[in-house]
Amino acid sequence: MSVDEGIEICDKYYQAKNWEIPRRIVIVREKIEQRPKAAGRMSSLFPEDEIHRNYRYSAYITDQEQSATDVWRTYRNRGDAENRIKELKADFGTESFNLKEFYPTEAALIS
Repeated sequence: MSVDEGIEICDKYYQAKNWEIPRRIVIVREKIEQRPKAAGRMSSLFPEDEIHRNYRYSAYITDQEQSATDVWRTYRNRGDAENRIKELKADFGTESFNLKEFYPTEAALIS
């Protein structure tokens, strides 16, 4: 399904061997020519196939029931959160004083 100029989205269900149930995967394809700053990666599955070199691909595994487009918009807006968590762990040592419960950890951060 075409969402916007240069953006196509679909969803499929997939069950890996070690998964107990199938999971929904939302797949996004963005045309590099129209969206040069598109997130995602270029496909390495078919490197000889010209069409795949013109796109960046992203995939989101989710249990959300909203439309594939809404899932993409939601996850895209949260995409940088992992970098902030990594910075907190590596640069500020937050992983070393996690007290396993919310309120004790909050108290340690405030003091």
